[in-house]
Amino acid sequence: MIAIPFSPVVGALFDRFGTRYLALPGIVLAGLGCAGISLANGSTTQWFILWGFFWIAESSIKVIIWTAAVMAAFNAARSMALSITLCGVAFSSVVVPPLMRLLVDNIGWREGYVILAAIWSVPTFLLCYFFLGESRGRQKSVEVKIADAHEPLAAGELPGMTMKEAARSLALWRVGISTSIMMAIASCFIVHIVPLITEMGVNRSDAALLASLYGIAGVVGKLVTGWMMERIDGGLIGALTNAATAIALIFLLDPFRTEMVIVAALIIVGYSNGTKLQICVYLTGSLAGLRNYGKIFGTISSAIALASGLGVLLGGMIYDSFGSYQAMVIAFIPASLLAAALIFRINTSR
Repeated sequence: MIAIPFSPVVGALFDRFGTRYLALPGIVLAGLGCAGISLANGSTTQWFILWGFFWIAESSIKVIIWTAAVMAAFNAARSMALSITLCGVAFSSVVVPPLMRLLVDNIGWREGYVILAAIWSVPTFLLCYFFLGESRGRQKSVEVKIADAHEPLAAGELPGMTMKEAARSLALWRVGISTSIMMAIASCFIVHIVPLITEMGVNRSDAALLASLYGIAGVVGKLVTGWMMERIDGGLIGALTNAATAIALIFLLDPFRTEMVIVAALIIVGYSNGTKLQICVYLTGSLAGLRNYGKIFGTISSAIALASGLGVLLGGMIYDSFGSYQAMVIAFIPASLLAAALIFRINTSR
């Protein structure tokens, strides 16, 4: 609910001030917000205030900030650089839960939130303070060099779409809708993956292991897809990756699945779902340029946030209605194919 209205605002602030002036105060405020959860005393009102503060602060250091900085700094190997950056999200999702469990078991949950905030925010702030440059200036120095010679720019102006051009761009609409579909599927799988696997006859301990493999496959997907998108048509690679989800889901249906097939299918789905942001960021940047990248990607991020919440809800509603996850799997097959068709051979040349 917070991400939907705040993402375009953060994007507009980025376009105005750049990465550094959002990242540094955002890191401090988000660190304080994380540590502030330790003050929870059982009051529902206080609980909402604490989490509301954290998520508002955290909105200023979302994916848009880091990807924009990378896009400003890289021309060649941009997709691979984005992939490595986005792996940080996947890495944290693997490391933080067991770390927090260790802190809670040995120190306590209140102290655990404070220590977690310090472990995350202090080194991040120092790294950004010393190494994160003035991104808007870097954008101008990098992007003007690669601007189309046939499209002269005004003084100090970055190449790329205006907001009116972006609103009329069918290609950007296709990227946004495709990513929203895949984000809904991915968020649903993240929440429902363990009961989904156990419904197929896998015991809970093995289901947890498969869920970990699912996450690892997502990291591999980011890196491999990032490498391929710069060497082959980006829209084609994105479409094939989304279509792979549909193929894998078919093999999770009753007539086809065996233990080995379940493992292979979940790895493929994890691989594909791990690429969703990579594909969106790369295609959006290639289509829109950096002139209004913050506002454009921020708007798409709002749709993605809405789709993520609805995807989780949709999975639960389908299960409650049918008493099984099979209907959900069946519904996601044509949805994945639609997401693939939307970005198939999309033209990213400007």
